[in-house]
Amino acid sequence: MERIIYKGSRNEKVLSEEELKNVKSYFKNYYYDNDLIKVEYISSNGQNNFITYYLQQNESIEEKLLENNQFLNRNFYQKLFDKLGFSVYLFQSYDFRTLNKQSIVIKDIQENLVVESFPALKNFQESSYSKTQKTDARYSHLERKIERDSVVRVNYFENGDFESAYFSNEDIEMNFQEFFFANNFSEKYQLEIDKSFFKSFYPAIPNSDYNIPEVFIEYLDYYSKNKIAFENIFTEIFFYKTLYINKKKRLFEKIEYGKVTSKTYYLYNEENIEDFLAVMQNGIEYCFYHKPIIKNNCTYWEAIQYDEKGIVIEKRNEVYNYQDQLLSVNYLLSNEFRTHSLIKYCYKNNYESQILSIFKYDDSGAISYRDDCGFGSDSMWEDTVWEMPNLKFDTYIKRTENTFFKAFFSEIPESSKEEIEIIYKNHLGQIISEVEINKVYEYQKEVKINQLTKEIKTYKNNSCSFIEYYCSDQEKLEDFEFHYTSNYIVYHNKKHQNGYFVYDIFETVIETLEIGHYKGILVQDLFGREITRVVFKNDEMDLKYARKISYDNFKSELGYDHNTVIVNFEDSNKVLNYYSNQTTYTIDEFEKELFSSQEKTNNSFFKSIFPFIPDTEARIYEPFIFKLKLKKQENSFEPEEIRCLYDSNNRLKYVFDGYKKWSFLKDRSEVNLKLSELLYYHYNISFYNLKLEDNIISCDVLYNLQFEKDRYKEFNVRLKINTTSLDFSYESDNPIFSFRKIFFEHSQEELFSFYLNEERIWNTEISKEKLIMFLIEAL
Repeated sequence: MERIIYKGSRNEKVLSEEELKNVKSYFKNYYYDNDLIKVEYISSNGQNNFITYYLQQNESIEEKLLENNQFLNRNFYQKLFDKLGFSVYLFQSYDFRTLNKQSIVIKDIQENLVVESFPALKNFQESSYSKTQKTDARYSHLERKIERDSVVRVNYFENGDFESAYFSNEDIEMNFQEFFFANNFSEKYQLEIDKSFFKSFYPAIPNSDYNIPEVFIEYLDYYSKNKIAFENIFTEIFFYKTLYINKKKRLFEKIEYGKVTSKTYYLYNEENIEDFLAVMQNGIEYCFYHKPIIKNNCTYWEAIQYDEKGIVIEKRNEVYNYQDQLLSVNYLLSNEFRTHSLIKYCYKNNYESQILSIFKYDDSGAISYRDDCGFGSDSMWEDTVWEMPNLKFDTYIKRTENTFFKAFFSEIPESSKEEIEIIYKNHLGQIISEVEINKVYEYQKEVKINQLTKEIKTYKNNSCSFIEYYCSDQEKLEDFEFHYTSNYIVYHNKKHQNGYFVYDIFETVIETLEIGHYKGILVQDLFGREITRVVFKNDEMDLKYARKISYDNFKSELGYDHNTVIVNFEDSNKVLNYYSNQTTYTIDEFEKELFSSQEKTNNSFFKSIFPFIPDTEARIYEPFIFKLKLKKQENSFEPEEIRCLYDSNNRLKYVFDGYKKWSFLKDRSEVNLKLSELLYYHYNISFYNLKLEDNIISCDVLYNLQFEKDRYKEFNVRLKINTTSLDFSYESDNPIFSFRKIFFEHSQEELFSFYLNEERIWNTEISKEKLIMFLIEAL
């Protein structure tokens, strides 16, 4: 039953309808039974009015957004799920059609404890967090708001007046005790404070290890299923919405004419399908994927489909690979007439949705029908609209002869886990989102498999104009065919030599009156970065173009600075110019202005196109996981972003911020093994022999300072840092070398740096909090 309650200031004091005449503004609360469903803020002048909706799991924010009251400011609390006696909500705030704020809110049943996370929606915003504990006594509450890593603000209401207290993270325990004692919170408000819970933002729920979930929403065009921006849903008649929680697909909705017409839920092992069946709505088609099983890097789902009247119309099992491609469907129950009970799909590759063939099987397990995309011979490739490169028909036939397609069983193929990454860049080489490609004239789409580039396609005006394709060890140039609608390069005949990848280049360029074909050599390091590229005009080795590259870092994700240099050649033994830091230099200009970069290019390898492959064997590194961390904070001397590499066990190995470079290694033997490479890339500082005992981190630190060309002096320090009190001590083998606190007048953090005597070594500054975090992640 619906009822309305009016409230005054801060939506707290209940008002009668008569009292509304004497107030300038009030809140109109709508309840259905005991559940709050909507709150309207109404002011006498009509300014700043807004509506807040409280939606259950089976309701849609988009339906409310697309209603006629689009000009009102609207807020939404949508329940996502329950966890450990708490409810988890997605909060969104809209100004007309603009999403201004989004957060995750966790509340207990009485809403006395509220935890909130505000992820940054724009580049200039900062992520922030808060924990609030409320009491009914005089509308008082205690709030801990973490605005920065090292600053804590506690807000509280004292007899209706807003008060604040500030602490630093270092002595938060002592400050909390003094603060609570001085203000007598526990007795005054009968408020039980869990200091350990408020001391850190994690965990988000007391007495657990639960943290704030990561939520991502994606919108797709109805017809092409291409990603669209949120703003476009207001002009789309039909569109799809996908909700991801912690990178797992949880909900897929189809929306037509502003109404949800179908819902697909993905339920994981901790969720019960009966809870969702109880809240199904008439007029909406439902599909539930549940009981997932992971096998061979594939996910096996049981699926149940209901029509708009809530009647089961189909049961089936579906298998998806690691890249979320549908591999097989086994129909267990269907109200449609089917001559087959299982379907399997063969794709062009593991990162595109283009299907080569569909195999259908009867109840006996035999292939009853094979659909080669509507074609049955070589002609299938002549009129194709697929993007190049296309498989030649003979190669395609071999691919479809995989044992997985020859028989009904098994539904799950033998699968190797390939890490697929798709990166979009604009014409300046800046990374953009998939939604943003519709806003630019020119962009690149790069596909990486296991961190190595597989293909790069350049688009202009939404048309593919240039293709670079890297053949695997099993692929050959003759396996593919290209139509002469785009320029393209195929890298094939892959070899391994001296620790490098070596490809033969086959390049085709559509010129004014003819099509030019060129051959050459590409050399890459084991991270897939170009070292040498040489292309010849003809078999007589007439040079078309050539370049060699010297990098400032051993992994491209760690970034470049002015020390990364591209050397372009005029002929086989003559340098044309140098390119560095987005500037082209003549030979004279380079020698005068970038003398610091000459140490890497002033050798025989960079004076001629020969040899193609460096004489020094490439250093082999373990696979890395790349992460960006630590957005820049106001009045902080830390960088805008810190780039980190982790090993396969998720241990921190290398940190790079554009100036400071830190390495975290196992022991001195690993330091010695990698020392020459680290010095080449200016990693002067290495932490090793890391141990953690009784909240004390101990480690050895090696610092190499360059005194003269090719001559380094080594210093050592032994550090001990307490992870709770942040106290630290150091011992040095050389008394002139130390690790000390430095002072910046406007810094909100305690920064430390290495010193030689009384002179600070520049670009070694770091806060104790950051250093402890790095050391813990490196353990």
